Amino acid sequence: GVFRVPGNTNKMKDYEQLFDKDGIKVDFAKSDDEHMIASMLKMFLRDMPEPVMPYSLFEATVDATTKQSREQIVVALRDVLAQLPYVNY
Repeated sequence: GVFRVPGNTNKMKDYEQLFDKDGIKVDFAKSDDEHMIASMLKMFLRDMPEPVMPYSLFEATVDATTKQSREQIVVALRDVLAQLPYVNY
């Protein structure tokens, strides 16, 4: 449920400004709004120029999840992860 409830937009903007513009290290552990933190993570992932799983690996990722057994899925996903660029880890 934490990702379903949107966080406080004003708090998110304040944290974003601190983090992006002022270069201040933000300590999310002191926040009392887990929904705001989850919303910021979703916003960060959404704003990336390319997803964590690059478009070039999309088909391989989908194919990996359609294997017959759990073991085959794990092996296939490990193969896909091994192809990730270093920065995506």
